[in-house]
Amino acid sequence: MSLDVDKLDFDHCEEEPIHIPESVQSFGYLFAINEAGEVEVLSENTHEIFGEINIYRSNFFNLIEESQVSFLRATIQRVKELTTKLPVEIHFKEGRKARFSGVVYQSGKLSVIEIEFVGSIEHEYCAKHFIKMYELNILMKSSKALTVKDISQEIANTIKFTTNYDRVFVYKFLSDGSGVVISESKEPGIESFLGIHYPKEDIPEQARELYRKNWIRMDPDVDKPISRLLPLLKDSKRSPLDLTHSYIRSLSPIHRLYITNLGVKASLSISLLVKGRLWGVVVCHNKTPRYISQNVRIQCENLSQLFSWHLRMNEEALRKEKRAKANEAINYVLERILKNKNIVETFKEYEEHVLKLMDADGFMYHSDSETLCLGTCPKAPEVKKFIFSMAGNFPDDPVDTNEASLEDEEGQSRVSGMLYIPLVKGREYFISWFRKEQKIIQTWVGHMQEERPPQSKRERLTPRKDFVVHERILHGSCRKWNKLDLEMADYFQRIFLAYFVEKQRGMRKQVERLVKLDHSKNQFLAQLAHELK
Repeated sequence: MSLDVDKLDFDHCEEEPIHIPESVQSFGYLFAINEAGEVEVLSENTHEIFGEINIYRSNFFNLIEESQVSFLRATIQRVKELTTKLPVEIHFKEGRKARFSGVVYQSGKLSVIEIEFVGSIEHEYCAKHFIKMYELNILMKSSKALTVKDISQEIANTIKFTTNYDRVFVYKFLSDGSGVVISESKEPGIESFLGIHYPKEDIPEQARELYRKNWIRMDPDVDKPISRLLPLLKDSKRSPLDLTHSYIRSLSPIHRLYITNLGVKASLSISLLVKGRLWGVVVCHNKTPRYISQNVRIQCENLSQLFSWHLRMNEEALRKEKRAKANEAINYVLERILKNKNIVETFKEYEEHVLKLMDADGFMYHSDSETLCLGTCPKAPEVKKFIFSMAGNFPDDPVDTNEASLEDEEGQSRVSGMLYIPLVKGREYFISWFRKEQKIIQTWVGHMQEERPPQSKRERLTPRKDFVVHERILHGSCRKWNKLDLEMADYFQRIFLAYFVEKQRGMRKQVERLVKLDHSKNQFLAQLAHELK
């Protein structure tokens, strides 16, 4: 396909109004009706169903079989109440025997009905079988500790079996907006995408926003012409029709050219959300046109929602497991303290276990009276100097970085990861965890979040043609601290805060005792002087 970038009325990809393309893909048909049931907007290709009959402004309920009218009205009402889209089946009158599967959703004040020819029942049931197999595979493995890699490989395999696309992969978004392929299922002889990173610009923010709201998108043939919505905007006073929730929305011409440049003719993508956050996308590519019926796509969407739930449960299970280990370590420390064992001595004794629990190479406790170091640590003054340079003072909240670049005390290695937890507000008392610098090798397509020289509109909007994979070697960095690390560090912060308070209390009592001794000594000397006189 070709694309005339100069005719696009926006300057950056993230400005493209992809939710209001004013067209749909030609495999589906769209009708937008008002409260009275009149067709106010329809796709240009509906003539394939009705021939020369002009159904614009016709009552849609008069076009379908009477037996379906009450159910369709009830569906429209449920859609309005639930603010979601719901499936339907449509049968038209006038001898049109074809059956259509469809969905209904709300777009502004209009109810949108999208339909497609009903696909193979056999294919639909095969999809249900594969999804059931996925559920059984996950359930059988549930007694074991499933990793994200295990679960994502299961869904890649299942979607591959269900859709029969050449390649299916799970793409996980990273915290900086870029992404990486973490699992893949493909035909033999096709190059692998596994482990490849892509820059965040490959999926602009407005596309991600649609991914959050609409879980599934398909383009069965990038070369097939799209079907415009009628009446055209220039010929009417209507507003653009919002197709955020559409199954048949025409995709961005920039995206279609991107797919073409990749050597792909058909694509399907399914969103993965965890706690409302866009976690990743299941991407399907085929080198020849391939249409998947709506009913099968809905099954794939159901599977992605199940997978998203499994991801959430997996995260909770890992958090629970790590919390249990942290509690075990903390209980051990508390038991030793209750037996009058010094906390510093206890941590030294339990060093290997404590560091492993935090996946850290070093730990430091620092106050004005003592400093405890376990494993690989920078010098305390260097830590304070770095924290001050980052925050401008000594912060009251935790600070984490994976780019500290500090030397350890022996000067043997560099520390890149630091998780700093203050103990007392406004004081230089803290605990801190450290991770050594790691040499990280990544494979990338495109640039890696780096500054690019200014580009013309044509350069900015022309999708990538070069998909050559190259290596990036990262120095001065390490594995990032995550939310679970912060939670675990908070457990240990409480122990050392209690230790610090107890030590301060002990020191205060000692000072008071010395003051009393000094007062008694002064009284004795005064009395002795008096007697000598």
